[in-house]
Amino acid sequence: MSFYNKDKNPFPFYKLEGTVWTNTKPFWFVNNCKQNCCYDHILFPGAHTFQFPLSDSITNPNEVTEVDLRFVSDNTILVADLDRTILVDSNGKKFLIISIDFAPGIAGNKYYISVVTGFGRYYSEIICLKVQSSDMIHIEWSLEKGKVGNLIYNGNVSNIVNIDAIIIPNQPEIEEQTEEDGYGNEVATLQVLKQSFNFSFMAPNFVAQALSAIPLHDRYNIVNKSIGEINEGYDENIKTIILKVTPENDGCFSLVDFNFTKETIIKTACEDDIIEMLPTLLVFDDQEEDEWNLAGYLAGCTFPESGAHSGVKFIQHPSVFQSSSYMVFQSIIGFAYSETSGLSFWMKHDVPWASSSYIAVSISGGGNSPILTLNTTNALTFGYDIGVFGTWQKVDMSLGDFAYIGDIINQITFTLVNIPPIGFDLIEFSEA
Repeated sequence: MSFYNKDKNPFPFYKLEGTVWTNTKPFWFVNNCKQNCCYDHILFPGAHTFQFPLSDSITNPNEVTEVDLRFVSDNTILVADLDRTILVDSNGKKFLIISIDFAPGIAGNKYYISVVTGFGRYYSEIICLKVQSSDMIHIEWSLEKGKVGNLIYNGNVSNIVNIDAIIIPNQPEIEEQTEEDGYGNEVATLQVLKQSFNFSFMAPNFVAQALSAIPLHDRYNIVNKSIGEINEGYDENIKTIILKVTPENDGCFSLVDFNFTKETIIKTACEDDIIEMLPTLLVFDDQEEDEWNLAGYLAGCTFPESGAHSGVKFIQHPSVFQSSSYMVFQSIIGFAYSETSGLSFWMKHDVPWASSSYIAVSISGGGNSPILTLNTTNALTFGYDIGVFGTWQKVDMSLGDFAYIGDIINQITFTLVNIPPIGFDLIEFSEA
């Protein structure tokens, strides 16, 4: 098999030798790399699109006579929810778009798509359809409109692969734009929280080459199912994707290093918008200079005048589930770090959490910015019972669990992912 996947198609099509579907299919990866361990190109039940560049000689849609889903085992046809259409680009090149809604009941088998035209018979790379798994990374990419490689997009076509890997978050960064306030002071007018992630994995050459074209697209979704994330459509916060593909000497596999960055605006100088949404102060009542001020947030949080357990203001997360939002707290003096000390805050909720809900807490202050995550499976270890509604509960985290490197903590960032409306109040640090 050639290393170079010129079409950049994660499920490429090959021309059948002969006219009988039981004939050997030499271009399948499994037949090209028998000397290596097998690789399952996994999809899960649900809607998927596939595409195949047609011959320039085709002038009529009726010349595409057959499109079927077949079993790999015996080449028989499986009746499936399958639709097809043909898109034509500005140069007259035609692309067959195949839409299949895989039913959960057919999971557990391997399939391929067969296409018959007036100019030949073609078969796709093998589709390994499995029952939904929480151990895979879902990667989806598309283009609003246009072409990349030999693939065409009209807003309804996307590519999906599922990868067995572990996503590792890097140290978050806050990028600022400032302007002079007239008194010689630089004031932040825009703050953007940048969080980058890395993961690496081995993939067949044809998959690796298809993935290498992802940065040329403009719509992405990367779902880390191992921490409970769910697929909710394209993620507008993903701004940068960098891939490095290194082929192995075996001629079959490549090492793929995948880096992506999410960017979220946490503070702007749009005073009119802030006044409209946040009519109250953005700080706690009766603050001492070593207490914690809200320095950044995602628009949509509200700040009621009262209702917190101690009578001070609290943050109310937006009234609907969101993919993610942020709250950043800062202190003038900060807290002297000790791994035997603790961080505490209070929360309450009235709506059940989703299985994918979690809160990532990051501390920083000149050192690294480690993250500790509170989710549906470990919340009780921090003293928070997600089964209790409408009651303020104290969350206790040991600073030693953060593996912090530094002397002073002066910033805390709360990243809330798929969290329902939640009350939040009073950050406290305690000595051991």
